[in-house]
Amino acid sequence: MQRRNIPINPFGQEQVLYDNPEFPSIVYNTLIVANSVGYIPLHWHDEWQMQIVEAGSVEMHVQGDVHTIEAGQGLWIHSGVVHEAYALTDDARYRCWNIQPDLLPRFLRQCFEQRGPKHGYVLLTDDGWQQECLAIIAHAMASDDEFTIYDDFVKVAHLLCTHAEKGVTKPAFDERLKELLAYIHIHYTEKLTLDELAGVVYLSTSETIRLFKKSLQMTPFQYILKYRLEKSRELLQHTDEAVTDIALEIGFSSASYFIQKFKEAYDITPKQFQML
Repeated sequence: MQRRNIPINPFGQEQVLYDNPEFPSIVYNTLIVANSVGYIPLHWHDEWQMQIVEAGSVEMHVQGDVHTIEAGQGLWIHSGVVHEAYALTDDARYRCWNIQPDLLPRFLRQCFEQRGPKHGYVLLTDDGWQQECLAIIAHAMASDDEFTIYDDFVKVAHLLCTHAEKGVTKPAFDERLKELLAYIHIHYTEKLTLDELAGVVYLSTSETIRLFKKSLQMTPFQYILKYRLEKSRELLQHTDEAVTDIALEIGFSSASYFIQKFKEAYDITPKQFQML
């Protein structure tokens, strides 16, 4: 299943839609440039996600780190870990398997949290135990049998517990950042100030900037700009509104500044993009 848009709620959480809600597991095919904004935007989810890059090169931003993942390699991402993906090549494509960790019995979930990976994600290269893990993930992705998928799910959990760097899992996603993202996603069309954002989570302005830089490698206003531009692409693709109207609708003070920032981000003007 190829998606052009990822359903993300105001808190940045992906709303994963299952074919069978009684067995919360699903596989997606992702050609990154086919997404409506040209990349996979910042999000997180309750599910574990296991990825295998099938073609090209992917730049994955996960939990504040940046990694290049080549074809044949992959990634395991824990529940609640924020991530986004960019295509380093036009053909960059990966498959991802989302599955609810609650399918594991409570005792095994507790064992995993105590003995599992130290960080909220694990890079999977094409050698050693990681190659075995990738093979199991690929096997699960190719199956539509619930017993097979569940068996592979447990095998992946066991491999991660046995071989990945041990320790207490790194905090997935600061709850204060979730609140700030939700506030921005609701109020992005308005004029936002740093004092206003800091007040949402009862931090100082300097602490608010540090929180964004630590988690997202950008300032609050860089994130607001990025989010407004993402929203502008959606409007340009799906409406015939004038560029000036769109600029004002998404929170820019002038059309000229919007055009400048859009071209800096995407190497094309909003009007040219709308005509594609």
